[in-house]
Amino acid sequence: MATNGKTHDPTASKETVFVCPGDEAQGVFLAGSFNDRAPTRTRMVRQDDGSWQAELELASGRYEYKFIVDGTWCCEPGRTDSDGADYVPNPFGTMNRVIEVPVAAKSEGGRRCLKMKFLTVVPPICNIACGRPPLVSQCEL
Repeated sequence: MATNGKTHDPTASKETVFVCPGDEAQGVFLAGSFNDRAPTRTRMVRQDDGSWQAELELASGRYEYKFIVDGTWCCEPGRTDSDGADYVPNPFGTMNRVIEVPVAAKSEGGRRCLKMKFLTVVPPICNIACGRPPLVSQCEL
């Protein structure tokens, strides 16, 4: 299924974590093909390290998104919208970021595992501060 920048399998949902650097920000929201690009629907929460985080249940598939930092839409604070390998053009003449949420698979021991391959290049500051490499595994019992 593909509509308005999103392709997903509606039969399964997975917890997906979005992280936005932004020590100086007063407020950050997340808007994308998963929430009808509503600029104030998904508020991100400031973390102890100064980054902002939102956790969403998303069906497997491809999603486009942007951050809204203090009222300004951006792919990432401090970078131009043409800086990322994971950016795609949108109908408004700017760029969006892309994330791929794969289907969960059964692993040994009966745990259900989700391997999230971010098509985004995780910023080095986030790799260090958040401990998240571009490929993340999440398992639940």
